[in-house]
Amino acid sequence: MNQATTLEDFRARVPVQDPPRLTVWTDRIMRGETQVLSRAPLERLVPTSGTTGPSKLIPMNRESRREYAIAVNLWLHDCLAQCPAIMNGRAYIATSPAIDPEPNESAVPIGFAADSAYLGYWEARLLNRILAVPTQVTQQRGTAWRNATREHLFQASDLRFLSLWHPGYLEALFEPQEFAELRKRWKNLSLISCWSDGACRQQCDHLMAHFPRARHHPKGLWLTEGAVTVPLGTHRPIALNSGFFEFEAADGTILLAHQLDRNAHYRPILSNHAGLYRYRLGDKVRVDGHIGHTPSLHWVGRADRVIDICGEKLSDAQIAIALGAVGWKQAFRIAPIRDEHPPYYRCLVNETASKFPIQAFETALRRNPHYNWARQIGQLAPLHVQAVIQSSLAEPITADQPQQKVLYLCE
Repeated sequence: MNQATTLEDFRARVPVQDPPRLTVWTDRIMRGETQVLSRAPLERLVPTSGTTGPSKLIPMNRESRREYAIAVNLWLHDCLAQCPAIMNGRAYIATSPAIDPEPNESAVPIGFAADSAYLGYWEARLLNRILAVPTQVTQQRGTAWRNATREHLFQASDLRFLSLWHPGYLEALFEPQEFAELRKRWKNLSLISCWSDGACRQQCDHLMAHFPRARHHPKGLWLTEGAVTVPLGTHRPIALNSGFFEFEAADGTILLAHQLDRNAHYRPILSNHAGLYRYRLGDKVRVDGHIGHTPSLHWVGRADRVIDICGEKLSDAQIAIALGAVGWKQAFRIAPIRDEHPPYYRCLVNETASKFPIQAFETALRRNPHYNWARQIGQLAPLHVQAVIQSSLAEPITADQPQQKVLYLCE
């Protein structure tokens, strides 16, 4: 087939794809087929939380990793521009979790790339010299990882820079009574970079209250598929080097970046070098300004039905699959409990129902790698079960429709 030469050709030949469609192609890649999504060799398949079902595998090759690296370097340079004082001490950068993937016979490695792979040569050398927690600690698991990380951070009296993803991350590492000691030890902490949009706003404010002398630096919108925005001063412009972006309006119209209206809401669609072509991302953004002609985007939340406490993103489709795995066909809801330490999910079942298989259900949920990681490090407590009256629950699952859209989730 001849290559598309114009935007109109591209759109005519490539329909917008929803995430579940990706499995058709990644299954072929795992079987050893080459040039399935792109001509360039794939380096690995990276697992996501799988909000539309089981954990998805996102293709990564050298070019898509480079696209991500450009965004990482822009973020780091903006951190330095906003707060040069971070160069006067050490840094803690929370890295991608060391997750053991499920056994498989994939012809392509499955798992996260080393975080140093997303940095330029000089940035990687610089960070390796100033990291408060050595990179080898990130390869440990569970309690060993937590204990080693805590020990190194307690010793880092010269800590200047904290880079986290979810603002609740530190509260998974340290007990509430330990933060007074951390404030004394980290008295020169200058900058904290973490998510602060949407549901993260309250927890970000809570984190910053622990360290009132530090400045906050927003992360922007970063997904496994690619960076959507990068921070630049008080704005978060579209990460133009991360691929080709289109935006879906509420009425289904597909627009380009220069066609977006201020204060309007959109759903990003990404095409990149690894073979994600017109891939509909599951997030909703709002245009909050411009830098030149480039829109600045504020993350509003997920566009689909998802609940989230610390970045694990559980959807009704995932819940349905986990319930099907344990054979539960009675009414069920699940609610996030964020105001306890550590937070957790509460499973609501009919008060007249037989005992809910909580351990088996927890095991099924842990197929979501980010939920599993949050449980391993103590960022989430184990599931709780609460019996409630039938009228407060959703319709029961039917055996022939295990993934139907029902109200499993509640906020």
